[in-house]
Formats: sequence, C-alpha cells, structure tokens
Amino acid sequence: MMCGSSFESVLRNFSLRVGAEALDEFRSHLKKSLASSETALQDRYSSLVDDEFECLEHREHFEGALSDEAWQLDQIKYLGDSLAIVGLYRLVETQLTKAILANHPSMGEKEKAAVIAGETNLVKPRKLLGYHAANELRLINNSVKHEDSKVTPKLARGYRSWKMGERMENLDIHYDRLKPEVEFHSYLTGNSHLRNSAVTINNIYSDIFSNEEYFRPSIFLSDYSEMPFKGKKSPLRLVSEKVGVILNIYKDLVEVISKQYIVIVGLRNIKNSKSYDVFKKRTVHMSWGAISANNLAEFSSLDLGVKTRFMEGCLYYNDLKAISSRIRNSIAHNNWEYNELTQKVTFRFTKNVDEKSNHKNSQTKTMLEINSEVINLFRLMHKLNTVNYLFGCFYGHRDFGNED
Repeated sequence: MMCGSSFESVLRNFSLRVGAEALDEFRSHLKKSLASSETALQDRYSSLVDDEFECLEHREHFEGALSDEAWQLDQIKYLGDSLAIVGLYRLVETQLTKAILANHPSMGEKEKAAVIAGETNLVKPRKLLGYHAANELRLINNSVKHEDSKVTPKLARGYRSWKMGERMENLDIHYDRLKPEVEFHSYLTGNSHLRNSAVTINNIYSDIFSNEEYFRPSIFLSDYSEMPFKGKKSPLRLVSEKVGVILNIYKDLVEVISKQYIVIVGLRNIKNSKSYDVFKKRTVHMSWGAISANNLAEFSSLDLGVKTRFMEGCLYYNDLKAISSRIRNSIAHNNWEYNELTQKVTFRFTKNVDEKSNHKNSQTKTMLEINSEVINLFRLMHKLNTVNYLFGCFYGHRDFGNED
C-alpha cells in the first residue's frame, strides 16, 4: 500500500512534467479508454445466457465479477480526474512562485504560501479578478491530496456549493469550469508582451507627470469641440522641442494599449468561447486581403489597426475610437511637421504629401487637440493597466514588500 507522502510525491512529480495541453491530452486518452472498456463490459453483460453456466450461482458470481470491474473503472476515472486537478493547480502554483521569486528572491516558504493563499495583509487578493478561481482550485487540490478527497471546512466556507465532509464528485466538471480562468492567469503571467510593456507604462506615468503643465489646458478644457474659440487663437503655445516629447508620449501610449488589450480580449473570449485562446470571429477582410487570428498569440502579432477588427464586444471597446494607428505610424517614422506659428501638426501617412493638401493621406491637428487625445489615451491606458494588474499581475509586482 502506497503511503500518503509517497502518493503526494508521485502527484507532485507527475504534475511537474505536464502542461495544460498535456493534461487535456491525458484526459482525452483516459476518457476514450474508459469508454471503450465500459462498452465492452456492457456488451459482455448483455450477451450473458444461462447455458454458459453450470448453475445460477455461477452466473451470479460472474455478474458480481463484472460489477467489480465496473467499479474499478469508476475508480480509475476518479483517480484520473484527481490527477488532472492536481496537475492544473501545480501549473498555477509554479507560475505564481516564479512571479514571487522574480521580485522577492529572499521570501521564505511560509510567506510565499501565505501570499498564494491570500492570507496576508501585504496584498488584498480576495477582490482581484481570478483570485477566487485560483483559490478554489488550490483548496480542491488540498482536499484531494491531504483529505482523501473530502471537502474541507475552508473549501466549504469559501464556496457554498461544497458541503463539508462530503466526498468530492464530478471533478472533471470542476476542472472544465476552473481551467479557462486559471489557465489564462498563467498565460498572462508568462506573457513577454505584457512584461516588456511594464517599463514603458511606468515611463509614461512619469512623462505625464513631468509635463503636466503642458497638458493642463486640455485637462480643464476636455471637450474641445464645443469650445467657443475653436478656429481662433489657441490657449496653448508650445515650442518645437516640447512637441516632439508629447508626440512620443502619444506613440508610446498607442503601442502599450495595443499590448494591454490582450487581457481584455482574453476575458471576452472566455465569456464567448469558454477559452481565452479561442476567437469566435477568426477572420476579417481588409482591403489587402483576409487576416486570421486563430489564437491569442496570432492576435498579439497583428497591428493595432487590424486588432480592432477582432475586438468587438470587449470591455472599453468604444474607447478604441480615440486611437489612430496612422498617426502613431506617422510619429514613429518622423513623418510629421509642426508649424509653431499656427500651433498645428501635420501628420503625413505617405511620403511627399503637401501640408496644404486635403488628401486622405495627411491630417492636421492643433496641439490642444493632440494633448486632449493624449489625456484620453492615458486614461484608457490607466484603466487597462488596472485590469491587467488585478488579473494578470496578481502576485508579480512589488506590492507586498518594503521596496521603493
């Protein structure tokens, strides 16, 4: 008989060797194998005739043996579902541990366990998106490994669908219910686009604060379309050097927001398709041809102007109207010109476009209009950053220590 610690060691080593795809493949193979065995067993039982046996008692004994095989198949299924639960939580735990140790390499095991369990005053995870799914999975995992698959008091208190002391049933259903959210959490934790954008986001906060005096008119006069002096003298005048700084902030905002929408799109996909990685609308038709986004990785590689075609139904979808990828490209390629006298910037979307041209390949804006757009983009970035922090960066930031 395998002792508890040895069994726990087997589960631990098993889960360390697999990923979510491997877990799903394991479950698929097990389900097919069990279904085949159950069908064969049912066929054997249905085909029994009295002539096969010397007496009724022998038939009853054989039927009892078939019943024992059916019971064993149920136990194998339960064990497989239990292994999948333990493996899934191990994936989440591994990602959270990496995030913690990357920022707090000296954190002890007890402190780390307290952070993962949400039992610390250093962070307030119970209000965070994704916490409840990860925490319920953790408690189910603990019940499977340490309590002979019986519902613990903590699990029963935290999640009312569980009854204390009862044997946990339908673990496969709970796996399917919890996997999309916790898997998306793990995906975000390891997403290089979001990690790399964190530095840019912090720089934008600093740039906005450092140049606050130049944005002040736009903050106070946010609805420029209804200002009585539109078309007249502008209340804001900037020298060329400062214009370049503001335009670079615009460019950085658009680039960061494009990366931040990974979180929002993933949440939309979970709601619509039960998986963060599955798009209901996988193809859009652009003027140059069809573009596909079969998963979140393909979506991430697209230009923002194309990404928006896949974002319908997302949180903050209407805020995307404030973004111009064409202006961003014009700034990035230094294809713009500032008239200090009129305080207007002409953005050229192709080379050799005359400033006075009214062609679609150029656009002219006042600095007050541009600053207003920067403020709107900054507010959108801040909202998305908050969502990203609450959901994806759960334990990965320096907010549970005394660091600066």
